[in-house]
Amino acid sequence: MEKSVIFRDNQELQADDFLNMQSWAQSAADHIVLDAINDEAAYSGFTITKADSYTLNVSTGRLYDDGLVYAREATVSLDLRNDLPVATKRYFAIVAWGQEVEEDIQPRNFLIDATTGDAEPQSVAMQETRYANINYVKGTESADPQYPSVDSTTLLLGYVLTTP
Repeated sequence: MEKSVIFRDNQELQADDFLNMQSWAQSAADHIVLDAINDEAAYSGFTITKADSYTLNVSTGRLYDDGLVYAREATVSLDLRNDLPVATKRYFAIVAWGQEVEEDIQPRNFLIDATTGDAEPQSVAMQETRYANINYVKGTESADPQYPSVDSTTLLLGYVLTTP
């Protein structure tokens, strides 16, 4: 780690001390990815498998984008039923993109008067997650289908060719 908070016996701790501990650790991990691995988009995991005639499963994995790490901790099921070709063939592009999400909403008391000690409850997010979203982009149905175009803000994981 590049920085660390120093704690001493009988020392008063501030909220910033704890915030610095986690943000500095996250920054150090981001720097490792950015410096040692790559600053371009890449991924690990995200294996695409056929679950049944209409469904694809994408396994857990991590997305690396601009030195940041996004994770998906559960398998994603993609239901293609409504977008399958009717008469010929169609390509689907399976894509991923990162997003920071605040979650785990919990009630917490917030001090509103330091003199009296009065506090007021509020529901607030207690966790910020770098989340890897997974979805598909459908191509045009054709006897000679072409790959669908993929937006520059997403990372292509793979193509799947489907028939009726």
